[in-house]
Amino acid sequence: MNKKTKLAILLSVPILIGGYFIFKQLRGKKTYQEAVQENPPGTPENTPENATKWKKYKVTTLVTPLNIREQPTTSSAKIGSLLKGSIIWACASSTSGWMKYSADGSNESGYVSADYLTAI
Repeated sequence: MNKKTKLAILLSVPILIGGYFIFKQLRGKKTYQEAVQENPPGTPENTPENATKWKKYKVTTLVTPLNIREQPTTSSAKIGSLLKGSIIWACASSTSGWMKYSADGSNESGYVSADYLTAI
C-alpha cells in the first residue's frame, strides 16, 4: 500500500448500506460529496474575480428576521428579510456596521446589518 492509498483510507468513513460498506471520502467535517453539492465548482466562491469580495455568512439574529435594506441605514426602505440561520453572501460596505448583501454571490441586492452576521 502506498502513502496515497493509506491517506485515502484514513480520510474515508465506512457506511453500511444494504449489507455493503461504502466509504465516503471526507473533506473537513463534511463528506466530499456533501461539500461539492453545497459549493459546486464554478459557484461564486470558486471564481477568481469574486474570491476576495463575497464571503459566506450565517444570519445570527436572536428571534426576528434580519431586514434587507435599499441603503445602509435603518431609515431606508425594507426590501426583504432573512430568517435566523440563513446562509448568505455578503461583503464589506463603505458604511460602518453594514454589509452589502448578495442573493447569488455576484450581484449586490441590498444591505444588511453586520451586527447579525457571523462569518462561516
